[in-house]
Amino acid sequence: MQQNKSLSAKGQIMTEAIVGEIVTVESTALATNGHVNAGNMAMLDAGDDDQRIMQMWIDKPRKSKTKGTKKQYAPFGWKLLGELPPLQSVNYGDLLSWYQRQENADISAHTFKTRVSYMKSFFSFATRLGYLRANPAEMIETPATGDATHERILTETEVIKILATTANQRDRILIRTLYSSALRVSELLALTWQDVTPLETGGALLHVKSGKGGKSRAADISAETYSELLSLRGEYLPATAHIFRSNRGNALDRTVVNRMVRKAAQRAGIDRPVSPHWFRHSSLSHAANKGANLKALQAKSGHSSLDMLSKYLHSKDRTSELLAV
Repeated sequence: MQQNKSLSAKGQIMTEAIVGEIVTVESTALATNGHVNAGNMAMLDAGDDDQRIMQMWIDKPRKSKTKGTKKQYAPFGWKLLGELPPLQSVNYGDLLSWYQRQENADISAHTFKTRVSYMKSFFSFATRLGYLRANPAEMIETPATGDATHERILTETEVIKILATTANQRDRILIRTLYSSALRVSELLALTWQDVTPLETGGALLHVKSGKGGKSRAADISAETYSELLSLRGEYLPATAHIFRSNRGNALDRTVVNRMVRKAAQRAGIDRPVSPHWFRHSSLSHAANKGANLKALQAKSGHSSLDMLSKYLHSKDRTSELLAV
């Protein structure tokens, strides 16, 4: 009798285990069919949600240390969350619809490509982190953009005209330095006076401590540009002070410079969407076509290869001396 009870109890336990396993399998199948894409969460805390994962992606250490670039992740990321269903229910169709909305939006090809690249980066991060089981963005291709650099190059006459019609001293010198140095606007705005080294020629080197890709380099500026640059330094400014500052003494924001450059171009009668980066393209193009040493241009611009300079083509080591201003 006792043995029968024991066998009966064992049978009940086995039945419950089998039923439990069946329920688990059915639950998993239901989750899959319901498009629930939850990962194993092994590297996460139990309370981590969509907002926490997005904040982790925004704060993730990256090769590029440029503050201007890092600032772009946050507004994009939070906007992306608002445009999609909860992350663990996002599927390929959701992202395809999002892609098509970006493709049809009134934005440049570069902005479209950047948004898609950021989106893919985020979903790849969330999958590797274990928040998602599968990456729904894996089959979304980053769009290729044609090289439109030639459309963003000013003539020397246009550069001179922009400078001539910019009355504000700081703004005029900033534009001139952008052109002479071929720096990116984020690199220029990060400069302090201790990053400037005078040269025997009368010009100067501007030392970029953390450019694109986290690389450091030096870019030369002409003697005339350096002379004007020095006029911005007050008598009591410390070496650690930013060169280009707001009226309150803070480092200028790139959005302020973007707006300033656009208005300067309009005053000069240029009916094109000129941005600070146009002066970088124009500087490299003008110097290359006047016979600048391409190795020197590569070092100055921070491009990873000479092939990147082919779009400017057409040799002197101090490339700024070949420019019109």
